[in-house]
Amino acid sequence: MDRRDVLGALGTGAVVGITGCLGSATIDDGRDVTDLVGRTVTVPTDVDRLVALEAGCLRLVAQLDATDLIVGVEDDETGWLQEVPYNAANPELATKPVIGGRGGDPEGIIDAAPDLVLSTGSAEELETLERRTGLPVFGLTTGQFLDLGEPTLEEIWEAAGDVLGKEERANELSTFVEDTVADLRDRTATADTDDAPSAYVTGVSFQGGHGLEATRPLFAPFDFLGDVKNVASDVGFDGYPHVTISPEQLLAWDPDVIFVDRGNADLIEADLTETAYQELTAVESGELYGMLPNAHYGLNHSTIVANAYVVGSVLYPEAFDDVEIDQRADEIYDTMLGEPMYDDLTSTYGDVGRMGLTSNA
Repeated sequence: MDRRDVLGALGTGAVVGITGCLGSATIDDGRDVTDLVGRTVTVPTDVDRLVALEAGCLRLVAQLDATDLIVGVEDDETGWLQEVPYNAANPELATKPVIGGRGGDPEGIIDAAPDLVLSTGSAEELETLERRTGLPVFGLTTGQFLDLGEPTLEEIWEAAGDVLGKEERANELSTFVEDTVADLRDRTATADTDDAPSAYVTGVSFQGGHGLEATRPLFAPFDFLGDVKNVASDVGFDGYPHVTISPEQLLAWDPDVIFVDRGNADLIEADLTETAYQELTAVESGELYGMLPNAHYGLNHSTIVANAYVVGSVLYPEAFDDVEIDQRADEIYDTMLGEPMYDDLTSTYGDVGRMGLTSNA
């Protein structure tokens, strides 16, 4: 009798009470694998039924073209997160049974009867969930393009691809990102970066929305391009490169160009009504540019790659004069998520490119 038969025969209430007796030993043909938070997990040799929990986890499954394995989703995945690219590309996910809120509910997860649970939660949370459900819980992280001392996105694709039998797809994604970054770097290698304008990025979500005074000392679209003059690059940060600066500091930096994450454009536009900010060079000259949201319940990796072309076309126009942003973005979304969706996303969040401010109209 395999795990699903055991769970079904016992019923939800009984399983929650005796999960310590089940353990990983009930997995048929399992193998021990080290997850990305350093735990040893006995995973099934073949995964047919899957649940993905916490920020960014279902996105990783979608990137690996494994959404057909999903048997239940968190509540928000059927609500506001339907606008986010990985769900927009896979509308069938909204019809899956809800297995609880963020992090799932043990009873809901057991009822869905997955072979494996993926989660980007903490090691302690994963251990607790494994103990309460009797299911193997494999830990991932949300996936960074930047080197922040944690597993990179390519390493996460490799690990998840291994446990899901999606090794070829993981390699395809990694190769695509490597080739794309090489294209971006080749373009800027021939550009006159010394005379390029200085830049400031704002409005990127991090544990909620943020206004004009929130920025990134490190920002992947800037990093992809090489030597972008990020005015905030020398600001120190603790762990994650999200910082809040003072209005006085922003005015002192006075960037030539401001890139605005459309996910929080309303907050940015409200901040820019302040009289002092009207004196910023970027505001006076109309050098404010919208980007599609870089983060929603984790990083929107495909959008981050597409936004690098937006940034490049603004800062180095001659090097990107052959790039049609809508076409290139659709190529990126199609490759990474299986669907071109640039028009749908701009309809939801607003146009990419130069922004007009109501206060300046």
